[in-house]
Order: sequence, then structure tokens, then C-alpha cells
Amino acid sequence: MNNKIRRNIATFILALAAAIPLSLAAAGDGGTPQQPAAATLTPRETAERAAERARVAKANAQEALEAAHRAQALAEAAHRDAEAAKLALRRADSLRIAADSMVIVERIVQPITVSQVVEQMHQNADSLLLLERVLVGNDTVHLIIPERNFGRFDRGLHNFLFIPKGKWAFGLTASYGEFDTEDVQVLSFLKNFNFKGSMFSLSPSVSYFVRHNTAVGMKLGYSRNKFTLGSLSVDIDDDLNFSLRDVDYHTEDYSASMFIRHYIGLDNNRRFAIYNDVELKFSSGNGTFSRLYNDEPKMTRTISTKTSLNFSPGVCVFIQEYVSFNISFGVFGVNYTSEKQRTDGVNEGSRSSLGASFKFNLLNLNMGVAVHI
Repeated sequence: MNNKIRRNIATFILALAAAIPLSLAAAGDGGTPQQPAAATLTPRETAERAAERARVAKANAQEALEAAHRAQALAEAAHRDAEAAKLALRRADSLRIAADSMVIVERIVQPITVSQVVEQMHQNADSLLLLERVLVGNDTVHLIIPERNFGRFDRGLHNFLFIPKGKWAFGLTASYGEFDTEDVQVLSFLKNFNFKGSMFSLSPSVSYFVRHNTAVGMKLGYSRNKFTLGSLSVDIDDDLNFSLRDVDYHTEDYSASMFIRHYIGLDNNRRFAIYNDVELKFSSGNGTFSRLYNDEPKMTRTISTKTSLNFSPGVCVFIQEYVSFNISFGVFGVNYTSEKQRTDGVNEGSRSSLGASFKFNLLNLNMGVAVHI
């Protein structure tokens, strides 16, 4: 529409420009009544005739200029109309899209319950939490460690970053316990019961975090157990009664192990976590069992080697920025043991055994401190 208006205006201007010379010629030749010949005109008449022609030419030029102004005004109005038409088309398209969107929303929107709103809020909070990052050294890492589900049911639990990749940990785990007959309540048929015992273990370790919250390392261990039965009398009836005295049992053990430990961070403050140790342990030790037999002292010495695979869960908490405290206990293990015995220097035999245990062992409760750098 804009190009058509412009072509009409241009045609009008060209026709008008072509008409001006013809008008001037007509004014000079035949546009006015017959005038006397130039030879019979006086100079005054000739000047008047020339002035008249000039006035006609000026009037025609003024008309042509006014026609050009009108054509320009028409062109500008046509341009404004074209722009207004374009704007109207754009607004119509916008209104059509908005109307389509309202129809779609009207189809999608359904009534929702308060529980659905709360669930959606929790999902949005979890989404923001999954995107949150923390600064570790010169890098930023996810606060929640992304893990594959492997088909397990998603319970909505997150593994928060506890100890980042690249950290070293130097730890020391120790346990000690003492008990005697004052700490034990026994049955009334036990007489003259005098028993003492002590247990001690020490295990330094070093580990490196190959992944966030996952470390591999090595432990060395030493343990010592000592139990002494001073006296014990059992008197049930005339057919069942006996007494023991001066019985001593002592063990000493050295070990080395490799382990992998996986932490699960419990909060976004990186303070509390639970973990599980999977440990492959090799140990060697000896034990002595001394007692009286027919009022003569006898001593049996046992030399043992042991290989075991242990699973030990635990709890860890950072008590300072770089110092953590942990408690672990053994619940499951598979072990292979080989033993040789000698009594008063004479070989008595050997045995080997393969066993497994699945129980909470209070005697295998370990407490430790670790420094992380």
C-alpha cells in the first residue's frame, strides 16, 4: 500500500511539471486574446505585455509549489497510515498469542491442595539447594554431592559435602578398658571370685581423599589384652564343685590394614557425618595361657596369624575447623585364622579356621581424633 501511494504522487508531480511549460507557452502564444503585432506595439505596451507574462508565470510557479507541498503532505500521511497499520498488525498478533496462552493456562490449571503446595515448595527448595556451591581452595564445588541412584528408591536424602577431594587426614584411634569383680554381678553359687582384666589398642592412620567424602588410607595397629583370675570356687552340689586359682591369659597383637572410608554429610554446615569403613586387615600376634594343673604351673603359648575383612560404621564430628572426633564399632567381619600351640616348649598342634560374625561388639568400640589438612 505504501509503494502504490508513492507511485501515484510521483505521477502527479511529473504531470504537473510537464504542464507548467505548456501553460507558459500558451500564455505567450495563444493563451491571451489576440494582441497587436510586435511591430505596431509601443514600448510601453511591450513592457506591459512582458510584465503580464511574468505575473502569469509567477502564479503558475506558485500553484506548482503548493501542489508539491500538498503531494508531500499526502505522502507523509500515507507513511503514517502505513506505520499505524503495521502497529495494528503487531498488536493483533500479540493479542492472538495472549488469547492462545490464556486458553492453554485455562486448560492446565487445576485445583491443588495445601499438601501439594508444600511439596512443590520443598521441591523448589531442594532444586535451589542442589545448585548451591561452596568455595574450596580456589575452586567452587557443589554443596550436595551428585550421586547416581542405580535404581534405588529416592528417599529425598542428600549427601552434603563433608570433606572435599584432595585433603589429607592423619588420625589416631585408641581404646582402653579395665574391669574387675566389683563391676560384675555374678550368681550366688560362685564363691571367692576374684577377676581383673584390661584391654588396650592403639592405631595411627593416614588417608587421602580421592573424591569428595571418600578417602583411602592405611592403618597400623597394636593391641594388648590381659585377664587374671585370682580365684574362683563353684559349689552347686556335692557332685559338682571345683575351684580355680592363679589363671592368667595375655595376648599381644600387631596389625597393618588398608581401608576405604565413605562419609555421608548430614548438614550443610559440614560438621556432622556418618561413615563406613571397609578394611582389609593383616595381623600377627601371640598369646599365653598360664594356670595350675595338679598344683604344677603350666603355660600354653599360641602364635596366630589372621586375615580379615571388616565393616565398621561410625560417627564423625568436627570439634574444630581442622580437627574431627569419631567413634566406630565393628558389626560385620569375615576372617581367616591360623594358629600354632606349644605347651611348656612342646608342640601340641595347629589349626586354621574361617569364620564370619555379624553383631554389635562393645569390645570393638574405638574412639579417635583426626587432623585434616
